[in-house]
Formats: sequence, C-alpha cells, structure tokens
Amino acid sequence: MAEVGIHIKFNTAFIRYPQRWGRPLHVTYDLDPSVLIIKVIPGMKKELLDSLVSTEGIRAVILETYGSGNAPSGKWFTDSIRKAIDRGLIVLNITQCLAGRVDMDAYSTGKSLKNIGVTGGGDCTTEAAVAKLFFLLGQYSDNETIVNFLKKNIRGELTEV
Repeated sequence: MAEVGIHIKFNTAFIRYPQRWGRPLHVTYDLDPSVLIIKVIPGMKKELLDSLVSTEGIRAVILETYGSGNAPSGKWFTDSIRKAIDRGLIVLNITQCLAGRVDMDAYSTGKSLKNIGVTGGGDCTTEAAVAKLFFLLGQYSDNETIVNFLKKNIRGELTEV
C-alpha cells in the first residue's frame, strides 16, 4: 500500500476507497485470536509439527510454506496436517516469500495438502491472513463458512485472478 522511508510513497492504485462516503465507522470487537503460525522449513521435525498442531485452544493454523505452496514431501508432514484437520482445525497455506502466491496445484506436496483439506491462501500476506482469521473465527463457528470466506477477497487482502 505504501513504501515508507524518509518520505511515504502511497501506491494509490492498491488503495480501496469506500463506494459510499459518510457512513459511520463500524468496529468489530468479536475477534478470536486462536491462530497459530507455522513457518515451514526444510528439515522440520515431525515431533515439532505434531506438537505445534496439538496446541490446546487453537482453531486455525497458518502454514507459511516455501515458494508457491511447497512443503516437506514426507508422508509424516501431510499425515500430521490431516490429523489436525480431522480434529477440526482450519489450515491455511500461504507463501513465506515476499512476492508471489500459493498455487497448490504446482507441486505434488501442494496437491497432497489440498486433497486433505488445506485451503490455499493465494497471495495473502501473513499479516492479512492473521487479521482475516481473527475476524472470521470471531464471527462464525462453522469451519465450512470460514473456509469459504478464506477463499474470497473480503477487504483487498487477495488479488482476484
């Protein structure tokens, strides 16, 4: 949205202005911060992943995968994530790269994750994914509804292609 240095340079083409001005500000306080971020790294240990996705009280996991949504190819990785989904967790796959997007059809691991119920986050940033999940988890108790909203651009967090 902007580059900050000595001066602030706004990228006005990316700023979404209201369609109607003059409406009162509506603030939502019903947020649920039960979100865990896991930065996926080569050499990640099964025990660590199992421990993280078993954390009490979380409702959603953001997987920061490499490139366009790739992750460790071992069966243990998808098994661990599948068990988390089976326990009712929402899992969102976003890239840890500064640019680009998740394409879960690009690599076999991404396809495997997609097949077990991981939701692709497109070009959503970590910060936007956290805010979006806080909001959605606070508004809805039904995972299917939340996942459907994760796939949609709500407030400019996803580039629509």
